[in-house]
Amino acid sequence: MQFALVQAGSVVNVIEWDGDTAAWRPPEGVTAHPLDDTAVVGIGYGYDGGVFNAPASPEPASPSAAAVLARRDTLLAQAALRVAPLEDAIDLDLETPEDIEALTAWKQYRVELNRIEQLAGFPDAIEWPVAPT
Repeated sequence: MQFALVQAGSVVNVIEWDGDTAAWRPPEGVTAHPLDDTAVVGIGYGYDGGVFNAPASPEPASPSAAAVLARRDTLLAQAALRVAPLEDAIDLDLETPEDIEALTAWKQYRVELNRIEQLAGFPDAIEWPVAPT
């Protein structure tokens, strides 16, 4: 049978044990609570004397400045691939009104990406610009 070993309201271990205290007993300050077959309990769970509670989920880690800048650089590289043929069309006098509009949008996007470090939440809370379609 499985038992949760609880110390100071927190599960410190889950063990298989027959419950025979003549052969083994929990250390001082630790209590053993039998678990039914459907119980989902693990180390770190809380125990309030009748109910096991899952531990709180950890806060997601904030991205490092280097990780944010690496993503920015990847997005800038992708944008450059979209900008180059539009600039080529203009350089060769082959542009359409749609090319000019798209080029302006992609250049605006690149400017916004380049200013990521200036955002108030950098690097913890970035509101990424949306790439043109």
